[in-house]
Amino acid sequence: MLKEQQKIDPEKLRNALILCLEESRLKNAKFSVRAFAKKAGLSSGALSEILNGKRVPSQKLSHKICESLAFCVADLSGNSERKSKKNRFTFLDRDNFSVIADSIHYAILCLIETKKFKQDLQWMSAKLRKNKSQVEKAIERLLKLKMLKLEKGILVNTGLSYHSEDNDAHSTANKRSHIQSLEEASWSLHADDLDSRDFTSLTISLDLKDLPKLKAAIRNFREDVDELCKSENATEVYKLAIQLYPLTNKDID
Repeated sequence: MLKEQQKIDPEKLRNALILCLEESRLKNAKFSVRAFAKKAGLSSGALSEILNGKRVPSQKLSHKICESLAFCVADLSGNSERKSKKNRFTFLDRDNFSVIADSIHYAILCLIETKKFKQDLQWMSAKLRKNKSQVEKAIERLLKLKMLKLEKGILVNTGLSYHSEDNDAHSTANKRSHIQSLEEASWSLHADDLDSRDFTSLTISLDLKDLPKLKAAIRNFREDVDELCKSENATEVYKLAIQLYPLTNKDID
């Protein structure tokens, strides 16, 4: 028997599409609706109608869009009051979604903690290798979410943090964040010299019973690295990204 598909809320899907398009345009001012439509598997006319609220996509089309853009159906489900412990994740509003999905927000929070930080948009955008508009929008979101505050005109990291409750990273925001990490790593591989980066990998045979222990070991390693790098003399911002994924199909005996 085929598993019944979750019903997607058309307004949540529309908001997710608007946000995705906005962020794409922040990264590339020339990114067009036509290019976005192609990525979503739609005609530009159909996408425009959906974005403008003039068309409600069928459930079949909604699921197709989610698959094309790596949106998580559970996040866009019409059932927003899921009280089961197995489904603690609730749909994030647009600002929270952006903070989790785009690493620029946490990069700014870390940059503020560096020794030679300059509260200047031009300097910050050059330092983070982002455009000025991206940095400005991200700071606005961080202030709105109270992750940043102004003390006598100076930006201060409040220490407040937003995280998805979906530890296995099935949420749309987390998926997009991981895709961005892979893209950033690929860019660094070509742009940064060997002395300033480190790429390594390990291929292993694994008993699936040991997978939870391996995941726990990775989380502990992340915490150890975070503790190791705490310093009042930090001058740069780095990202440690760890991927663990299967190379074999577990459904094939």
